[in-house]
Amino acid sequence: MRPGREEPAEPARHAEPVAEAPMVPASRARVTRGKPPLTISLDEALVAAENRSAAAVTVGDARWVFAARVATALEGGRSAVLAPERRERLITTARHLGLRPFDANLIVAIVQDTARTTGAPLGPATAERLELVQPADARSGKGPSPVGAWIYPALASLTLAAALFVVLLAWLNS
Repeated sequence: MRPGREEPAEPARHAEPVAEAPMVPASRARVTRGKPPLTISLDEALVAAENRSAAAVTVGDARWVFAARVATALEGGRSAVLAPERRERLITTARHLGLRPFDANLIVAIVQDTARTTGAPLGPATAERLELVQPADARSGKGPSPVGAWIYPALASLTLAAALFVVLLAWLNS
């Protein structure tokens, strides 16, 4: 017969007491594991500050422009739903802006999460998170460079034509 509400279950076996570590207040607890506490020099702090300011998102930044496009494409208000077809078109747009597909999907997730948690898809929380995304590459969205698009095939054609001309002259002179 299984124990039910009428019959109490058998008590669990008692385990041996374990020696507890002394309790340390959280404000004094520090885990170092043999490493000294992290300290940085003034130069390192200045470099870190410069890196943060360089990563800052401006209004003309491709990350912010793409985030604004994602925000306008969201449906459902606070539920922030994005249809798969729209998502694919947005990722294509992001490529043209110079963003990698991974970064574009990350921006979509950031905008959706911010819209769901704060109700506003664009704001300080979005800008702060967008700083974590790699900036757009100026060349990646434009395809091959304008010179590379025609100069290499033209040079290959000229080289082939010159080689054929030399073969033709050798054939005619023999």
